[in-house]
Amino acid sequence: MTEILRKEVNSHDNLYHKSNLVFNINGYYKKSDIYKVDDILNYNRDDDEEDSHETMSSLQFSPLIATTQSPPQHAIGIFNCTSLKEAKKTLTYATESVIGHGSFGIVYRARILETGDYVAIKKVYQDKRYKHRELQIMRILDCHPSIVELYQAFYTVGEKQDDVYLNIVMECLGGSMYQLLKQCNNVSYKDSFPSCGNGLPIILVKLYSYQIFRALAYMSTLNVCHRDIKPQNLLLNPSSGILKVCDFGSAKRLLSNDMNVSYICSRFYRAPELIFGSTSYTTAVDIWSAGCVVYELMTGKPLFSGESGVDQLVEIIKLLGTPNKEQVSDMNPAYTKFEFPSIVPTPWSLILPEGVNGTDKMHIIDFLSRILVYSPQKRLKPLEALAHPFFDELRTSGPNIIVPIISLNNKKNNYQSDCKNTHTLNINFLFNFTQKEKDLYNTDIIERISPEWYKMDYK
Repeated sequence: MTEILRKEVNSHDNLYHKSNLVFNINGYYKKSDIYKVDDILNYNRDDDEEDSHETMSSLQFSPLIATTQSPPQHAIGIFNCTSLKEAKKTLTYATESVIGHGSFGIVYRARILETGDYVAIKKVYQDKRYKHRELQIMRILDCHPSIVELYQAFYTVGEKQDDVYLNIVMECLGGSMYQLLKQCNNVSYKDSFPSCGNGLPIILVKLYSYQIFRALAYMSTLNVCHRDIKPQNLLLNPSSGILKVCDFGSAKRLLSNDMNVSYICSRFYRAPELIFGSTSYTTAVDIWSAGCVVYELMTGKPLFSGESGVDQLVEIIKLLGTPNKEQVSDMNPAYTKFEFPSIVPTPWSLILPEGVNGTDKMHIIDFLSRILVYSPQKRLKPLEALAHPFFDELRTSGPNIIVPIISLNNKKNNYQSDCKNTHTLNINFLFNFTQKEKDLYNTDIIERISPEWYKMDYK
């Protein structure tokens, strides 16, 4: 095996110098190791069960540890792994850069040397003190159009034999919603598209928000709670209009008798029941987070930007007013006797910047006011959200919509001029419900969500 591996390495020596960063299994950079994964995890797509009390040792996988060889000097940070999709094929990855820091791990952009394709690899230290559900959750959610796709996974060891890392190989998209919003803060679409302040054009808000709620509908039906929905965890391919939810490091499959940690979710997007310390919350916490994201897509700024957990609650109360005892009980019954100062709610019409009027404004206000409510059980369910009139423009426009041309990168570019150019985007992919979605959802709700033009062309 070592001789074969050396030949593979030698045949690609000219590629290694192009990498800006080498893949680091051990947690530091080193020029003497290559890592060969002789097999993949025992990946069973038919097993959708999750033990909510799992530990690393109880996972239903065989952790196959990479073995260290002694390659030529220039074989830096290359590792091989048998492909999940093609079990007999060995792929070699070379990382080029760090593209993010997800929950409990670092995410690398890597190139498959055999094909030239790019993937994302999330490397997570397997601390035995904590539960690691990310791979298990991704297996449960596999192959949904609005969720980042899992390609393969394997364990590797660090310099110390006890240091174990899980490497999750996923599809790599063009960037994140967070990147796009940062760029949009320097751009105005008002001359070309209806928009709110420094946010996205309303048509893009609808396009991307729809896909967020489609992912949440699928997840909630499977009792999976993401617990960290925010712009950084929404990946984009701007040219195709596709959005995918990523980073399931905080996710958990919620079971009826489980106690759940309340100190979770990034503060700006944290549901009020979490701030109240609820340990029996539902997937409605993701709906709240998504509502906050929708507002941010429109305006370019967070809706609630508290400096602490308590301050976050104050910001929420400024908008929604003081919660009554019933609402407090719905969030956490332990606080029903607590006296809150009396604050009158702020009308939604006052917090939406100028730029959107008429029917759009009416639908936006109704949509957000039914999502961002104190009582978790009264929030709009994700499937109902997809059927809301806020998304009717996507259903009545036909299979194509006109959107601005968007490029995503981290360098200064001619984004200001690009935003005034448009292209036609086919949106059939919004309504291509998978067979699993059809099996999980009520037929009536799919009928309500799907446009007539799609039903006629694709039945």
